[in-house]
Amino acid sequence: MNLFLWLLFGHLIGDFFLQVYKLWRLKRKNIYFLLIHVFLYSLSVTIVLYFTGLFAWWKPVILAASHFTVDYCKCYVFRHRTLQGYIIDQAIHIAVIVLLLIW
Repeated sequence: MNLFLWLLFGHLIGDFFLQVYKLWRLKRKNIYFLLIHVFLYSLSVTIVLYFTGLFAWWKPVILAASHFTVDYCKCYVFRHRTLQGYIIDQAIHIAVIVLLLIW
């Protein structure tokens, strides 16, 4: 299977399946829950990085920092829940994954 598809699979697991509705709601009210989400997301993609042979120590750091920054802005700065915001959010997350793939 294509390496990008494996990383996309890790992204989908971490950003959607491991983020139950309660966590999705609470991360908008308390930064602690946002950190839990970022940890679960980063863990799921890091596992994929490891098993595909793409792991480097700095990749989970970049992944977590970028995911935290994007989701923090989405939850606490902009606060709008629009389709456009959702598309931008996902595009940035996928762009980071692509960069991790080519580095």
